[in-house]
Amino acid sequence: MAADAEGGSLASIRAAAVRLFFEQGYDATALRQIAAEAGLKVGSLYYHIEGKEALLTEIMCAVLDDLLVEARSAVAAEATPTRRLRAAVAAHIRFHAERSPEVFVGNTELRSLSAEGREAVVGRRKAYEEFLAGVIEDAAASEAADPLDLRVHLYSLLAQAAHVAGWYRSEGRSGVEDLGRTYSQLALRGLGLAQVS
Repeated sequence: MAADAEGGSLASIRAAAVRLFFEQGYDATALRQIAAEAGLKVGSLYYHIEGKEALLTEIMCAVLDDLLVEARSAVAAEATPTRRLRAAVAAHIRFHAERSPEVFVGNTELRSLSAEGREAVVGRRKAYEEFLAGVIEDAAASEAADPLDLRVHLYSLLAQAAHVAGWYRSEGRSGVEDLGRTYSQLALRGLGLAQVS
């Protein structure tokens, strides 16, 4: 990423924006605060970004892109549909626990975007949901599970991860890997697959 004469970069700007949007909200955050947090002058921000809304859109799109990449990578390493579901859920939970400020911003600030920005973010959300739904459906079909409602199961997993992002702390009693295993097992039990390896 390009750095300007003050040593700032798009990565440092995004990190500063995430911290501020997380702590005080998008509307309450001024560009001058983001610049100061990133060690830049306000004018230097425009070397890297088009404006505050464009920055928010980039942050929200990037976190969804990263989530999909991580989930696909986890799933690709597994040989059976059930193991792929376990891997997908564990990656899903781990991502939300480890990147909770970005996730929080992504879940709360959609209302702050223009129609174009919302469309970009919602499109990525749908792509991720379709990917995860496919993993769930494949696992259920492969083991002749009898789920109550696959779509509700998907929404439950999405909500669980958002909840984890709100309460998980790395210094807590469960490590992120243990948490991923627990939620994976819950997902399997929800499909009636608890005993499947």
